[in-house]
Amino acid sequence: MKFTDWKDELEKFGYVVTDDMITTQRGDVLAGKDPYGGTFVSDSRIQDILSKKPTWTEKVIKKVTRKK
Repeated sequence: MKFTDWKDELEKFGYVVTDDMITTQRGDVLAGKDPYGGTFVSDSRIQDILSKKPTWTEKVIKKVTRKK
């Protein structure tokens, strides 16, 4: 799980988001990953956002080939 999947939603509330950490503007760590692959969250608002599916979209580009 990467926290950047929820980056847009978290930045609306003023959080700073990286792949493995969520902090406040002052640098207080509110969520992160431990060395064993687990995650910890110390803020209920962040927990609510992370419990939802990420709202990112991916564009699919299909190559067009001509038929002869």
